[in-house]
Amino acid sequence: MAPPAKERLESLDALRGLTIAGMILVNNAGDWSYVFPPLLHAPWHGWTLTDLIFPSFLFIVGVSIAFAFAPYRGPERPPLRVYLRVGRRVVILFGLGLVLNALYYIPWWYTLTVLRIPGVLQRIAVVYGLASLLVPVPGYGAGVLTPEGNLAAYLDSLLLRRHLLNTTWDPEGILSTMPAISSTLFGVLAADPTRSL
Repeated sequence: MAPPAKERLESLDALRGLTIAGMILVNNAGDWSYVFPPLLHAPWHGWTLTDLIFPSFLFIVGVSIAFAFAPYRGPERPPLRVYLRVGRRVVILFGLGLVLNALYYIPWWYTLTVLRIPGVLQRIAVVYGLASLLVPVPGYGAGVLTPEGNLAAYLDSLLLRRHLLNTTWDPEGILSTMPAISSTLFGVLAADPTRSL
């Protein structure tokens, strides 16, 4: 008898399908001389429907990481084979991105001198790899969001030690400064009358 199939999160599959459909739509918008504006990236300021595709992929990657690391929510770190699998996927994704970028260059011997290294797949690979390393907190495991068991608290207790507000965490610690900066920048953008969105 076959083993039971893994249960799928249908809402994640639906989001993935919609995101892929959106990607196909914006990458094949027809005659590039006459494109419906929401199917183009915003030149610099603001955003369009097209600008939501890539963040949606990253959100999907994050949800997938949470499910992949769910069996390792205990205090022990995941086994080495899990990280090797993550590393293999990072290398494959990054390599595929480089291959796609190389397809734009002909002749092939000219490619390596001008090959664009950054790209969408490369960014997904790097973000996936780093996020996978950051999810499990030593001593607590993956997916623990208690005040002392999350990544921000781990970094604060590792780097700030006795300089914390609480014994093991600080609400104004190092990692939690990043979202504070983004909140401030949102305020700057909202209040600057010279910016057009």
